[in-house]
Amino acid sequence: MEYKTRDAVPEEYKWDLTSRYQNKEAWESHYEKINKEIDKFKDFKDSFLDNSKSFKETLDFYFDIMCQLEKLYVYAMVKTTEDLSDSESNLLESKASNLYSKLGYESSYINTMILDAGKEKINKFIDEDSSLLQYKFYLEQLLRSKEHILSENDEQLISLLTKDYGNFSTISDILKDSAINYGTVINDEGKEVEITSGNYRNLMKSKNRDLRKETYNKMYSSLEQFKNVFSNLLISSFENDDSIAKVRKYKTTFFMNSFSSNIPKEVNDNLYKVVNKRLDIYRKYYKIIKNKLKLDEIYFYDISTNLIDYDKNYSIEEAKKLVINALKYLGEDYIEIIKKEFDENWVDFCTYKGKTSGCYEVCDYLSNPLVFLNYNFKLEDVSGLSHESGHAVHSYLSNKNNKFVDAEYDLFVAEVASLTNEILLSNYIVNNSNSKEEKAASIYNLINIIQNNLFDAALEGEFENILHKRVNDGESISIDDLNDTIYNLRKKYYGDTVKLDDYVKYTWIRRSHYYRPFYLYQYAVGVSAACFAAKKIIDGDKTFIENYKKFLKSGSSKYPVLLLKDAGIDVTGEEVFNSAIDYFDSLLDKFDELAK
Repeated sequence: MEYKTRDAVPEEYKWDLTSRYQNKEAWESHYEKINKEIDKFKDFKDSFLDNSKSFKETLDFYFDIMCQLEKLYVYAMVKTTEDLSDSESNLLESKASNLYSKLGYESSYINTMILDAGKEKINKFIDEDSSLLQYKFYLEQLLRSKEHILSENDEQLISLLTKDYGNFSTISDILKDSAINYGTVINDEGKEVEITSGNYRNLMKSKNRDLRKETYNKMYSSLEQFKNVFSNLLISSFENDDSIAKVRKYKTTFFMNSFSSNIPKEVNDNLYKVVNKRLDIYRKYYKIIKNKLKLDEIYFYDISTNLIDYDKNYSIEEAKKLVINALKYLGEDYIEIIKKEFDENWVDFCTYKGKTSGCYEVCDYLSNPLVFLNYNFKLEDVSGLSHESGHAVHSYLSNKNNKFVDAEYDLFVAEVASLTNEILLSNYIVNNSNSKEEKAASIYNLINIIQNNLFDAALEGEFENILHKRVNDGESISIDDLNDTIYNLRKKYYGDTVKLDDYVKYTWIRRSHYYRPFYLYQYAVGVSAACFAAKKIIDGDKTFIENYKKFLKSGSSKYPVLLLKDAGIDVTGEEVFNSAIDYFDSLLDKFDELAK
């Protein structure tokens, strides 16, 4: 159910933020304190590299401010998502964001001075003061980047020049989400509804083919009218990424975006090598859709149709119980954290007017993780709880077992724990439910998760691979290049299973991820690693389970590919990707049988 206001939601289904700040006045007090503390950075500059003592004092001060600022920002951000109309919370988030900019400016000398000092001097400080070992990996990463860091003045200039780069994405989102009128349709309940970016996906799940086609045509005919604006935004973003890569002396945009995580290019290459070899399995998915819909041909507006009529409601308490039971494979220590999450109100469950859409998990080092849901009592919402709880446990263990400097796990591995949990949940339901329909619905939910995060993410990741390479090579690209590239990729991936109309060439417009270069392929790596991990966990591989939990505790204490390898998941080869596709194939067979 959707509540009218946040006040109407029962307290036990709202997260508790009082352990962070009792109220906004307490936040403001902390804000003023940090704002003044940041002004002290100039006092450290002259003596920063005098000796190991002053070196440590400056680093301690810097990371303490970062840690406290993180707490400030997370509180402001989550208060904003509680109620988008709350201008006071929006102001807090803006103030916290501005503090980050101020901190970056005032402390910009730290990295440049460390790089100028060089490895020998820094290692001498560490030898003199063993307490500096807590910063060893941070310093190793920084010194490794020496050739890509500019002078202090140039870094400040780059910071000022790039502060508005996010506007490309912001303008695109504003156009798509609020400025463009997509028209109206009559939905499955017989009501006239306005088509929005938010409800488009649900409308496209309808069993009513005429509704899907009308929604699709109205969406893309509207986007087509602004195609030149969208293309200019995306091409400008690509070109700016390329410019920064060149200024910082990276070979390509890919290497710039993978450098800090030290991700070998072979991970990206092997993913696409395996996916392209096994597109027959992806096409098998669309053949099942065609058969279930009893159509001679399916078009792009058919491929998101909901194939399952399963409308069971799961109460929040039932969802909690399902998640706990499903994750018992991971041991009592893991389950204790899940229970802690529920007992201590880490989760904001319910929907109401004004609440931000979607789901997420967020955490600051000084506090417990927070899980944000829009729980609608369906199986996919139970799966969402399992997913975000995976993030929460990962954050909790990372923070508990690392200093702040090494606590935040890398984006490259961010989806492994969450997707592993969703697979474990589906497996539990299939093995324990007495309902054929519930089993089929659970498998279907998992199929869609893997299809979206593996094959779809790889398809659209290839789009940015191709176009970034052309920009990096000095070519000019146009709207025709964007259109032709996505159309041809869909043709390659779908083969003859999906008929492509002219609007397909504009499907790149709806993907905001392109404004975060080389993010999409990481979804594909993450879900592949999760499939590999879940199979080992379900098989009861005790050594793997213990190593997996060590991985969850590791934060960013090593480069992410090495952390995965320590857990027994080697994403530099082909095995993990092939294993994930094998699993996807087996799910298709199970679903095809159960859904008969």
